[in-house]
Amino acid sequence: MIPAYTIAPTRPQAPLADTPYMTWSLGDEDDWAAFYRLPDGYLVRFQSLCDFFIESGGSEALCTPAPGLDEATREHVFYNQVAPLMLSEAGWLVFHASCVEVEGGAIAFIAQSGRGKSTLAALFATAGHRFLCDDAMVISPRGGQYDVLPNQPHIRLWSDSRSALLGEGANIAEPISYTPKERVMCAEGLPYCDQPRTLRAAYFLGDRRPPKARFTPLEGAEALAAWASAVFTLDVDDRRMLAGQFERLAPLSQTIPTTRLDYRRSYARAGVLRQSILAHASTLLQATS
Repeated sequence: MIPAYTIAPTRPQAPLADTPYMTWSLGDEDDWAAFYRLPDGYLVRFQSLCDFFIESGGSEALCTPAPGLDEATREHVFYNQVAPLMLSEAGWLVFHASCVEVEGGAIAFIAQSGRGKSTLAALFATAGHRFLCDDAMVISPRGGQYDVLPNQPHIRLWSDSRSALLGEGANIAEPISYTPKERVMCAEGLPYCDQPRTLRAAYFLGDRRPPKARFTPLEGAEALAAWASAVFTLDVDDRRMLAGQFERLAPLSQTIPTTRLDYRRSYARAGVLRQSILAHASTLLQATS
């Protein structure tokens, strides 16, 4: 299911004459990824790192590394940024989400970068709820239900989150050059689920201010809009592709209980938050079983 890519010889990134049709940024920093249309596909430039050419249809990709790019960073860029875009282009539903196993299936935490979904996945995993993915969630329909497919066996955490949830004995992988986030590999204290699990509920992360967790159900057009906002999308102006996405998203948003979750980020109350989410999810599972 995970696509492959080939590697071209190292080459400095030459200036591009065209204006990108889409950019990504890391927090408040300058754009670090820029997207360009080509006659037979797309070029995604990760500034000072590499260029990825993705064929139309998402079947193949070619990476041209910039001088000095290390293998760990190249692999991370591909599996966490490029591969989800290729899968989406190929017709899969791929979301900016983390997912953990619960009794009866799995629940997802969905948000753009920096909203806390990785920390929530780690919070649940440290309590024995195995994680299936972090940041890129691939969903496959099956007989009126939806399965979450396992992805990379690590969770990316800021050092304070890693320290608060896992202490100093975590299994940290080789660092990535463009981000200070740590890749914490699965281990006994951070268990990983390597089998598909049926998605039972989705939580879209919202306001960080409420003193207690607040759960607001999303239904109809509101639920559909929430799901659409979280999809990995290679070309936001490709009407044919977007129409296909919405056709697949509509039954998903009607099937999976969708909730906006507002909560205050606090390591001291992390256990209380986890129990509140589990209790809410349990209620949803009982209502839909």
